[in-house]
Amino acid sequence: MILTQDTSTIKLKSDRQIFIVGTGRSGTSILGKIFSMHPDIVIYQEPNIFHGVENTPAVSALIKGEISIDNFIHNMNNGIRDKLIKSLKLQFDNPEEYFSPETVLSFIEKSFTPHNTLIDAIVTFVDSLYYRGVEVFKRKYWVDKTPIICI
Repeated sequence: MILTQDTSTIKLKSDRQIFIVGTGRSGTSILGKIFSMHPDIVIYQEPNIFHGVENTPAVSALIKGEISIDNFIHNMNNGIRDKLIKSLKLQFDNPEEYFSPETVLSFIEKSFTPHNTLIDAIVTFVDSLYYRGVEVFKRKYWVDKTPIICI
């Protein structure tokens, strides 16, 4: 896995995603709340799933070849799921029912392979994770409101 990649060619698998991007105190939270009221939208309010991921010990160790992909997957599973559940609880009751540890682990295993770059792995993982929300909550679009990772 490599950390650097030209991100201009990254494409998500669908046109069903909406990103709310803005600086602090610019109204992104209220816009996210407005979106969350729409019956066709599931919103991930600042999940920060990958904020600083490149600086985490597990990613650094993986890039340096100090740990195996299996150890990396194990280290990431619980932290990512906890952030996701916290984000979804703002809009839904009991999201943990739909994002079991096994479900999240299967998405991580599918995404973080020795053949994917880190960027490809993250895109694959986000596609899997967010489209799971669209599927289980019977929505047409997903919104990520995460200005912190865009600054």
